[in-house]
Amino acid sequence: MIYTKTLLHVGLFTVLVTLAVCDHRTNRLPDVIVIPLCLVGLLVNLNSLIVPLPDAVTGAVGGYLAIRLMHDAGVLIRGCSGIGMGDAKLLGAVGAWYGWYALPFLVVGAAIFTLAIYPSRAEKPFGVGLAVGAVGMGLWSTVTASGSGL
Repeated sequence: MIYTKTLLHVGLFTVLVTLAVCDHRTNRLPDVIVIPLCLVGLLVNLNSLIVPLPDAVTGAVGGYLAIRLMHDAGVLIRGCSGIGMGDAKLLGAVGAWYGWYALPFLVVGAAIFTLAIYPSRAEKPFGVGLAVGAVGMGLWSTVTASGSGL
């Protein structure tokens, strides 16, 4: 079972690195990659491989809605959004993989990382921070699941 999770994480990390590079270069997260990532996360957790399915579904919906609400609030208050919908979809996809309880840690870590790496860039690619945070979560869950005691 640990080998299955490890292989799944390698695939997930590959996709997340691709998304991070894309967001860094273009400030865009393509739906053609992010939406299948969410669906695969839900499929992986059909049998609770990483998290129970209800937690994965709640993570997917909650992750998307959390950023969607921030986006809509920004439009209402300032007349422009401060965060893109690709970020909402990516947070939903990561929520599908790691469950709803991972979302607050991921968002805070991604915000700190993004602000530290892009302090002077006007449009900060938050997807880069989300991807790095998700890779960190995956590495942590793989190491702790292996029983190595790290």
